[in-house]
Amino acid sequence: MTNLTAKDFPVSAEQQQRILQAYLEELLKNDDLKPHDIPQVAFIGGQPGSGKSKTINNVLTNMGVG
Repeated sequence: MTNLTAKDFPVSAEQQQRILQAYLEELLKNDDLKPHDIPQVAFIGGQPGSGKSKTINNVLTNMGVG
């Protein structure tokens, strides 16, 4: 089996910029995005069946998103 790395899939700086721009345009067209005085982030991880989905729903509700 061949171990592939990022070097096996070269992407020019121009392509990277276009990909980033397209991603940001898609992300920012969401009308729900608004600036906040105190930004928040939550990182959820765990094993399958450990309750991540329920935790995510609780976090979103507490943040006023869900």
